[in-house]
Amino acid sequence: MNVNIIASLNDIKGISWTTSSTLVIRAGINLLSKLHEVAEYYYTMILVLGKCKVISPVRIDRRLKVHINRLVDYKTYRGNRHARCLPVRGQRSRTNAGTQRAKRALLPRRIIIKRKLK
Repeated sequence: MNVNIIASLNDIKGISWTTSSTLVIRAGINLLSKLHEVAEYYYTMILVLGKCKVISPVRIDRRLKVHINRLVDYKTYRGNRHARCLPVRGQRSRTNAGTQRAKRALLPRRIIIKRKLK
């Protein structure tokens, strides 16, 4: 593949640009090298270094859910928007945000009313 090695590491969930560049530097690989130019030995080095440094994608998803549930429990504005399945970051929701609100339309009316009462 004719892709930069840092960009290819970046595609893995949980590895940012800085993390991938530090992994490549610690493994002793040139930053400008392409993926097909790197030897098999360096792949194992990156894997070993990555296990020490990087959090698994499952843990990242779990941490995100915990943060969202914390916002909902504290009854913040953002948590309220998450609970009602509305846009969170200040987007207009009167005419747009149909994809975000479409999830809510599938729920029965009783559940939506119960959510509003909480």
